[in-house]
Amino acid sequence: VVTGDFLAPFHPEIDWSGCIVRVSEARVVDVPNIVRGISAEEVRKRRRRCARLSNAVFGKPHVFEKFFSVSMRVWNIRVRNAIKGQDEIELFIN
Repeated sequence: VVTGDFLAPFHPEIDWSGCIVRVSEARVVDVPNIVRGISAEEVRKRRRRCARLSNAVFGKPHVFEKFFSVSMRVWNIRVRNAIKGQDEIELFIN
């Protein structure tokens, strides 16, 4: 991923760092060397991790139910964290 502001789906609840290689826009000319520097074993590991995460998050192709289920779980986590944060703020103020 060559960008300074890319957010992977459901970040930060789902860690995609084992799937992607981040390169800043300033280093775009280095991409060929960076990619060549990744070992074949590392590429295999990243492909497997990406396939597992993709199947876990999005399900099989054309299966919306899995994606919807994961979306709802992530939103549930975010709402609980927001409520918890609000409780902590109220405790701090009072």
